[in-house]
Amino acid sequence: WREANVLKVAAHEVVLAGDEHLSAGHVVVCAGFGSARFAADVPSLSALSPIKGHLLDMTRKSDPALAGRMVRSPWGYFVFYDGLSKFGATMQTGRGDTDIEDSAVASLKDKSLKFTSGLMPAIDEAAVARVGVRAASPDHWPLIGKDAASSVWVATGMRRNGWIYGPYAAEAIIAGLTGAPLPDDAGVYDPNRFN
Repeated sequence: WREANVLKVAAHEVVLAGDEHLSAGHVVVCAGFGSARFAADVPSLSALSPIKGHLLDMTRKSDPALAGRMVRSPWGYFVFYDGLSKFGATMQTGRGDTDIEDSAVASLKDKSLKFTSGLMPAIDEAAVARVGVRAASPDHWPLIGKDAASSVWVATGMRRNGWIYGPYAAEAIIAGLTGAPLPDDAGVYDPNRFN
């Protein structure tokens, strides 16, 4: 693993800051909304739009028995892992900034009170607000497959469902890279459908 600022991608090469070129058998872009910055090189990525989302990290540890669980309600969801509890999340379509908004944080705290109603501890005042930006496509389905113009592989646009689509995306990309048959429904996620 190497952390670097990628400036350009092509089917078999990435260009890093400092004009360093790295060769690869294949290149896969799977960077959420960050993938959109490669749209000039990978035209299918121009279909992506941002969705800003706030979530809250609770400061107290969660019950280890809840690890890996998600509990949903009409007001939001709690996710538990590594002793942490997270509550979220807002969705602000078309917003790509990462500024924390007091009104969004207050709304999440209010919603957490409706959600918990004594069953779970509500969000405390010391909760840490976080912001992320999700990627979305015009039809709300992910982009998973090979960009026709560049031959770069993509797996993005999963909105808030990356944890659901991740295993499928890996299976589809690996099948494409190895020449194995693609999953039957791979056409639904064809990244070229908006070109």
